[in-house]
Amino acid sequence: TIQKSTHTLSNTTMATNYGFEFLRAEHQEQSQQNEQADNNESSSSRHQAHQQVQKPAGEKHFDIINFLQAQYKHNSTLLFSCDDILRHTGVDLNIDEDVVQMLEANHRIRCVHPAGVSDDVMYGYQPKIQASNKKELLALINQGKYGIPAKDFSDAYNGVEQDLQDLITSGEILAVANTDKKDKTLFRRGDVFLVELSGNISYPATSPSASVDPSAVAAFQQQFGNVDVENLKQELNSTDPMVRANAATQLRMMQAQQQQLAATSGNGASEPYYIGTDKDYTKEIRRGEAVWIGGQWFRVSSAVREGLPLSEQPPRAQAPLSVASLEDMSKKNEQDGYCRIFSSTLLPIDRTMEKSTLENLQNGKQAKQTLAKLGGALPSSSGHMRKRARSNLNNTNSAKRAAAAANPDLVYNKARRHGCSKDIRDLYLASRMEVPESEVELHKLLLANKLIEKGTELRRPRIQKKADNTVNGKAKKKRYYIKKGHKITNTHLEGTEIGAVLAMASERQHQGKDVGDGGM
Repeated sequence: TIQKSTHTLSNTTMATNYGFEFLRAEHQEQSQQNEQADNNESSSSRHQAHQQVQKPAGEKHFDIINFLQAQYKHNSTLLFSCDDILRHTGVDLNIDEDVVQMLEANHRIRCVHPAGVSDDVMYGYQPKIQASNKKELLALINQGKYGIPAKDFSDAYNGVEQDLQDLITSGEILAVANTDKKDKTLFRRGDVFLVELSGNISYPATSPSASVDPSAVAAFQQQFGNVDVENLKQELNSTDPMVRANAATQLRMMQAQQQQLAATSGNGASEPYYIGTDKDYTKEIRRGEAVWIGGQWFRVSSAVREGLPLSEQPPRAQAPLSVASLEDMSKKNEQDGYCRIFSSTLLPIDRTMEKSTLENLQNGKQAKQTLAKLGGALPSSSGHMRKRARSNLNNTNSAKRAAAAANPDLVYNKARRHGCSKDIRDLYLASRMEVPESEVELHKLLLANKLIEKGTELRRPRIQKKADNTVNGKAKKKRYYIKKGHKITNTHLEGTEIGAVLAMASERQHQGKDVGDGGM
């Protein structure tokens, strides 16, 4: 110990007096730790390489692909040398020629030769379809004529699954389920037909009443007043599947009823998954359909299990791939109880709103209040202004009112959907069989219901477009075209000067150009 202390003191003195910093004890200890770490890493690499030696070439090839794919999702521009691959996967490409050939033949692997270096090769991953954001996804799908499988985008970048789901939710693309391959095929939508729902929306959503409906409380007490909740929770662990299913169903129904009472309790508390409405939207949109609010697309909530997105709900409660439905969802969902109620004053949505959506709703609310102070009113869903009392405002106020009515933020007070509303669609489906196929009978029916006036023609006359035979006010010259099957008979002039002139004139006529009248 004395010798070691003396040696350490001597090294410290020399380091201080002569500038030999590398002789300090702490530097020597750090150097030993670094060497130990290098030895451990080298030992680990050797152990990993030894394990890889035991694997066939196909498994080594698969390991390298997994490594490159994982790195691509973090940085799509990264390339790795043979030494990098050896260090991370234990595969030595300088020895495994079979693996190198597999990588070079794989269309998902990039093999790049650095400039000026012919022997070295850098490897990287390339997805089947290259895209880096939602806009590029939409552009690629719009270019596809026969649809693109959703799995082809699975390795494009991190978050691609959510972006595809957002495009399906908003209706910007069409998705068709492929049950055989358990996948979806994505198609371009084309032009969209959006309709504003009646009334105005508000957020945060508050209760329209000041107290709980006594009849709702009485109904809840009558249905669940004698239910032993603790006993139901114990039955969830029963070995009998029927007992477990019955207990789970009753607990879900109780939870749904409690949430409905809480939503109408009038305590003024806002719900992040509810939008307030001043019209009954249950007549205009169904659960699972797409709805536009504040610049963001949602689905009307159809969740029956709390805490799970719609894509992970039971199949009967999942939102359809289409943005509109012809019929309501399964009655079984109503028996189990939806997690969020859908009433005449509350519209449930499937997820929380983005920051920009909240800002848009707030700006729309302020724009509506400004317009109301100036005596204006929001346009109705038909696009016309609601009637209001006349006022003796001066021209200045009229100009302010016109400017406030032109505020683009007013659109955020309305909700939108794809296609016509539920009540109009149901009315059409219920009455389409009564519409006569004969145009004469349809004309008589329209007259009987005073939908057209007497004397209205059965068919509108076609608008005939007059041919424009002038160019800058001058008559167009007549073009001459060679008739189909026309044969040239003056073949004896071929090879002569006259024949060459006639051939040139014939070519100009075929192109629709003027060849003159020959001086006549």
